[in-house]
Amino acid sequence: MDAHADHGLTVVVPVHNGARTLPDTLESLRLQTAPLHEVIVIDDGSTDESVRIARSHPVAARVIELGPHRGAAFARNTGLLEARTERVAFLDQDDLWLPTRAERVLAVFAAHPDLQVLVTGERVFAVAEDRADLTAGGHPFAEWVTWWPAADRVIAEMTDLPADAEPEFTWVRTSRVLSGSLTVTTSYVLPRTLSLQVGGFATWARSADDWVLLQSLAAHTPIGSIADRSVLYRVHPTNTSVTTRWPRTLLTLAAAMRHGGALVPADHERDAASVGPLIGTNLLPHYLYALAEEPGGRSAADTWALWQLLATQDDRTLRNLTRLARVQVRARLPEPLVSRTRRLLRGPRSDRVEA
Repeated sequence: MDAHADHGLTVVVPVHNGARTLPDTLESLRLQTAPLHEVIVIDDGSTDESVRIARSHPVAARVIELGPHRGAAFARNTGLLEARTERVAFLDQDDLWLPTRAERVLAVFAAHPDLQVLVTGERVFAVAEDRADLTAGGHPFAEWVTWWPAADRVIAEMTDLPADAEPEFTWVRTSRVLSGSLTVTTSYVLPRTLSLQVGGFATWARSADDWVLLQSLAAHTPIGSIADRSVLYRVHPTNTSVTTRWPRTLLTLAAAMRHGGALVPADHERDAASVGPLIGTNLLPHYLYALAEEPGGRSAADTWALWQLLATQDDRTLRNLTRLARVQVRARLPEPLVSRTRRLLRGPRSDRVEA
């Protein structure tokens, strides 16, 4: 560790045109029951009132303006570089922390002195004013929403949400990290020095830059986890995970990272049996939803990567995969591509599993 090795907690908030939600996000940090060392707002080329809001909010954030828009990964890496503590947490411009989050996170680190990387659970919410658009538009996250506050009541009602019971601490298996994203970036608490040493958030990735970093960290240190849902992840019609056109790049990236030997132990065969199939993780709906939206279907390389990631001999898994894929296909793709995709899902006659 370097001069940043104190035991405080820095929170990095990347912002790009976040004026609508940023006041509530910063207020949730101001309400923390344990003091934060610092809040750093990284403005990533905003053209709205985000900078003014960040500078005037009583949380007293340090505001850094990047100039032209460079993307959330670049902004997060800037936060890592600027942090004055070794422990760095992240909060997106539209998400919230429950008031006890910092207190609980710091208690976990105190109880586990060797812990460097911690991830937690999250609750999904959306404001009531977005409910019609989310449900009518078939937003893939809408069914996860458990809390629908009015837009002007978010902070007031947040403070009434019950905290989870004292969470159990576990170590995350590397195979689980490889099998898909563990949780949202807002739940990460990372070591500043090691995160920078392994390359930080992947600025070259079109999405899931946080998952790439977590895989790199897993090669160097165990990852701890608590199921504490002290993060409130906001769903809205323009979530980056839904609007970003990323599946083609990420399919081949995920296959390469899981089967390329960098993280899978050398004495294990590099296939789905050693790292676990993608199904059952929160990435599978992303893949199917986004692939269905891609014009022109997918290439042979994309298809091969997808089957590497989903490969399994388990009948129940295949049935679930087929059922989910058929729903997405029928809802999203033109009929000629529907027929071709159905044939792909059925596979050779000897391997078919009826849903």
